[in-house]
Amino acid sequence: MPSCREITALVSMGMDKQLGFKQRLAVRLHLMICSNCRKFRRQTQFMRQAGQGYLAHLQAQSRKKD
Repeated sequence: MPSCREITALVSMGMDKQLGFKQRLAVRLHLMICSNCRKFRRQTQFMRQAGQGYLAHLQAQSRKKD
């Protein structure tokens, strides 16, 4: 079984690219038993969404000025 360190790396990589089948399976199985890694994934997803929302806000503000 992969370690938490390996799973968090895969979760981070999975935010930017599609993971392979074995990697996705390893992440899912690990997340079923590890609450800390589930929390890491939720926090990472939240930060990504917040960053994207902020970027969209800045772009909208920029368009209003033009």
